[in-house]
Amino acid sequence: MLPLLTMATPFWASGDPSPCPAAAYRVDVSTHAYGADGEFEALDLYLPHGATRVPVAVYVHGGAWVSGDKSQYAALGEAFARCGIAAAIVNYPLAPDTPAAQQAHELGAAVRWLQDNAAQSGYDAARLYFVGHSAGAQLAWFAIVSGVVPRTRVAGVVAIGAVGIDPSRDVSALEPRYRAIYDPAFGSDRSQWKNFDIGQRLRAGEPPSLVIHGQDDDMAPEAISAELYEQLKAAGNQVEYVQPPARGHWDLIERLTESGDATMIAIERFILSVR
Repeated sequence: MLPLLTMATPFWASGDPSPCPAAAYRVDVSTHAYGADGEFEALDLYLPHGATRVPVAVYVHGGAWVSGDKSQYAALGEAFARCGIAAAIVNYPLAPDTPAAQQAHELGAAVRWLQDNAAQSGYDAARLYFVGHSAGAQLAWFAIVSGVVPRTRVAGVVAIGAVGIDPSRDVSALEPRYRAIYDPAFGSDRSQWKNFDIGQRLRAGEPPSLVIHGQDDDMAPEAISAELYEQLKAAGNQVEYVQPPARGHWDLIERLTESGDATMIAIERFILSVR
């Protein structure tokens, strides 16, 4: 059984002011292929019009490694860009045809494309932040700890409602009805899942991190996010933990685009404050 975490004093509060400019940026939107497959090896880029040297949030969608599409998150990309944060909403090939290890490599290819095209797009390649939800949080962290995306190229990580962080152990924290979701990503031979455990690869010097888990999330166990926080902290890394009240696994993401959403403000403040 994984430990539960109680945060007595979160680093954010619902009354924190937004760090976004009073006058929202206009948004330029474009779609780009970072690989040969124009559907699954593609990203949508949301840019604050006229801005330069802004950070870029690379959003890695959830969907249990087997579903999800960048088109579902257009409002989120626009919300980031209006705040002066470029956003890349990334597609990647889906499991079971493309398991998690290869998906992480696809994410690496997307990051390389973003770095190669930073100058012409106006964002700062040195201020690249992963924002991963659910399976997307696992893919972001696995890409880092496996070396697919060098740690030095990531300015920070936001992990929201994470699953699959240490699949060889945290599968036991899932409700029985959800335990099969790991098979398409990590294979049917569970003795091999330890090769995907992220905790054993974490070390000092990981990118600063913000771990978020909705208090009403009944799909992803809170224990997985809590242990990720504890593992990062134990390794000597900068990490904060946020538990938004009255938020579940999916509505937390949907409500990030609402004006004044406290969780989105926490994410924006994290991205705009970390250097």
